[in-house]
Amino acid sequence: MSLENTLSEMTHLDRGATLAPGERIADRYEVIRHLGTGGSSEVYLCSDLEQPQREKIAVKLMSHSEEELFGPGVHEVNVARFLDEVKISRILSHPNIIQVHELIRTECSLAFTMEHIEGDNLAELIASNSSMPIANSLYIFREVAKAVSFMHSLGIIHRDIKPDNILRAHDGRVKVIDFGTARMEGSLGIQGEIAGTLSYLSPEYLKDGQLDNRSDIYSLGMVAYEIVTGSLPFTCGGVIQTLQMRLSSDPPAPNKKNCLCPPELSNIILKTLERDPEQRYQNAAQVIEELDRYFPEVPVKSEATSISRKNSSKSQESTALPTEKANQGFLQRVSNKLRLIFAE
Repeated sequence: MSLENTLSEMTHLDRGATLAPGERIADRYEVIRHLGTGGSSEVYLCSDLEQPQREKIAVKLMSHSEEELFGPGVHEVNVARFLDEVKISRILSHPNIIQVHELIRTECSLAFTMEHIEGDNLAELIASNSSMPIANSLYIFREVAKAVSFMHSLGIIHRDIKPDNILRAHDGRVKVIDFGTARMEGSLGIQGEIAGTLSYLSPEYLKDGQLDNRSDIYSLGMVAYEIVTGSLPFTCGGVIQTLQMRLSSDPPAPNKKNCLCPPELSNIILKTLERDPEQRYQNAAQVIEELDRYFPEVPVKSEATSISRKNSSKSQESTALPTEKANQGFLQRVSNKLRLIFAE
């Protein structure tokens, strides 16, 4: 179905509020609760009335009330982006990428179904002023890098890698979500178009609108920096000052802001954040290779336990994940400074 036909069928929706529990989408998906809002869409946890035994799913419903259009053409752009998100997401079948199932067309809107992950997004964890052990940060960094590497192998650039778009499930899985701004590399709309979240965009993208997979590498590095240190590298002053610092200054080393961060990890993160994309890792596979060289993969599969940076060493030991304790000796052999990860 063409974009024009899709638009012509969507003339009756004027939503000013989220759907309530019990309401239905396409007469099939019953809303259990509202999960969140993003851009021009709402996400709901739903049950499938046609398949009652099916696991609960998430439904992303496009909202396009007249108050949200903000001018001519915005509606059409949002519909096109929504359809692109479905198209791109369904190509991506990977353990670290959210699985999209089907597109739903009704007379009043567009929606799509996707797997539901019980857990938290990284932005919520960071905002709670808590920190996870370095072993968990490494695990998340590596899992997101795997997702980025896979999408790049298919020529897809996410353009909005950030903590809000990374889910950490209670069972330890890590998923990249939200491909609403994703584009095929070299496709119309990439060059000269600025999309994404300002705090995570690469210097070359901010300055010249130049974009390739290395911009995602930079965003990945910003996420890694934030989960390791609890903050972004440049946070002084206002927005303009912060942007100027990012364009002209190198970030402080992560291990200077968090003494528990091994220097090898600090160096890897700094290389992802090189201002010159030629000096950066050229692809996510190189990031994974470096992580594997210094930190052989150790699965983390348990309820994540947040640890306040203000806690004492003794309390850190008492709340550390069992998998970390079991692998303490192994990690110490990787680097003599990894002993700082664990309580003495």
